[in-house]
Amino acid sequence: MRQESRLDRTLWTIVLVIAVAVVVVSFARQPLLGGDSVASGFSPPLTLWLAGSQSGGQAEAVAQQAATCWESAGRPATVGVLPGSSSQAVGDFLDRVHSAPGDLLLITSTTLSDIAHASASAPFSAAGESAQRTVRLLTGAAPVAVLASDGLTLAVRTKSSVRNTAELLSLMRREADRPLLGVAESTWLQGNLASLAQSAGLHGQVPYSVFRSSREAVMSLDAGEVEVIVAPHSELRDQLREHRLRELPWPASRRATPRAWIAVIAPAGISRAELATLREQAQHLCAGHTWTRMLRGDGMSSTAVSKPQLADFVRDDLGEATRLQTLAAHIVRDY
Repeated sequence: MRQESRLDRTLWTIVLVIAVAVVVVSFARQPLLGGDSVASGFSPPLTLWLAGSQSGGQAEAVAQQAATCWESAGRPATVGVLPGSSSQAVGDFLDRVHSAPGDLLLITSTTLSDIAHASASAPFSAAGESAQRTVRLLTGAAPVAVLASDGLTLAVRTKSSVRNTAELLSLMRREADRPLLGVAESTWLQGNLASLAQSAGLHGQVPYSVFRSSREAVMSLDAGEVEVIVAPHSELRDQLREHRLRELPWPASRRATPRAWIAVIAPAGISRAELATLREQAQHLCAGHTWTRMLRGDGMSSTAVSKPQLADFVRDDLGEATRLQTLAAHIVRDY
């Protein structure tokens, strides 16, 4: 048998190095986790940022759930909190010019209501000017997805003499000076409360009772201090399921029941390809059906938004938030 020469050993070494290199490149392109390269763990990690005013509540819980779903798909994700008011946090995020698809902004219907309220309540103050700047930035923002929605609920005690919405509106007209309604402290709730008063045909200011949370509003309802509360369905699902409360339909004068929502916005400067990838990933969070079940367990629902609707989603809802905050400034009065 011919002895292996130094040249032979060198050639075998070169062949081995090339083979290893091919395996490494192939793994990088089609890793064992499967899927495209963005979802497979080779893309930068995600951070879902939300305004400090939204921390500790439903929005942060949904953000944590979304981060877990992205993580299970192979893309590390965390949740971060931005300091300052809603307008300051959102404005600072959108004012940064960068192309980092790993930074995403979580906003809610309440976030937009807070910004619209700050813009309208003191337009010539520093806070008002900051809010107006944020409004301008939001009109050009690129939404990634609407993660969840939550219908607004009118609820009375199970044995309340108010049997339907028509009777509620009639009672509001008859006793316009008494705070019949209770809501948690929220600009979005107060804006929709103003819309309810408008549906009742009321003119001038309408008193209401404000509470630190929807739970406190329920306690006040149980004590007979208010006749009806206005709250997101997720906050009342247990009481409704146990028949401690009874739900009234939203007035038919509205095209649809108002819905709170939670959405994700991309940073400024993101490319079309990166935005398309993020939107695709968001559509399949936790395999879709699992995400829907998770939301249903929290009393919320998923929202299917078409691509044309998504493009205008923030701008359209910002316009509605501005309208309701203007209405609330003239109609509702904290008792």
